[in-house]
Amino acid sequence: MQISTNEFLLGSLNDMLNQQSNVNTLNREIATGQTLLDASTDPGGAAKTLNTANTISQYNYDLSNAQAAAASLQNGVSALQQVTTLLDSLQQTALQAADTTTTPGNRASLVQTAQGALQQLVQLANIQGPNGGYLFGGTRTDVVPYSVLPNGQVAFNGDAGTNSILIGPSLSVPSSVSGTGVFSDIPAGSNGIALAAATTNTGQAYAVVSGITNVSQLASARLVGT
Repeated sequence: MQISTNEFLLGSLNDMLNQQSNVNTLNREIATGQTLLDASTDPGGAAKTLNTANTISQYNYDLSNAQAAAASLQNGVSALQQVTTLLDSLQQTALQAADTTTTPGNRASLVQTAQGALQQLVQLANIQGPNGGYLFGGTRTDVVPYSVLPNGQVAFNGDAGTNSILIGPSLSVPSSVSGTGVFSDIPAGSNGIALAAATTNTGQAYAVVSGITNVSQLASARLVGT
């Protein structure tokens, strides 16, 4: 078999062009630090890269959701800590008002203190998260959960639901809760005491100092830890 000079030169030229193409590809890979420069050179690798990029994007989205949920829950925890402090202060106010040595003038001042505490409590119940949504409105995060009516009563405008946010594959956490179990509709518990105003109540109230009147009451109180 004989090979003409032209064929030999063409073959050598093709080899040289291929080598030059390989050199150019290696130079680009070294300069960019990437071995996959385009999908045509490695379709399988391109598909894997695309799947990995989508996974990373989803994880970044979940991370953003987790950070937002953590910030919202932290706001809620902070509000509840302030509520605890406020209720402790209000308890002391009630004890002072119930003291028989408290004068009517001081008792009127304590009433104003209690009214101020109520306003603070409503403000805490209406706290918002970093995204502007109300934390204790249930699923109605765009509605102010609690409002004070002209007659002084506090109305709940949310619902009993809970919003959740996805922070990972098949993993979600609540981003809002209902205030019904936190600020209203609180059960009295076993052997507890529940107070409610009569439907005919016009806003007047009074407290009567009382206590244990017999040994059986004392025994019952000790058993329930009250």
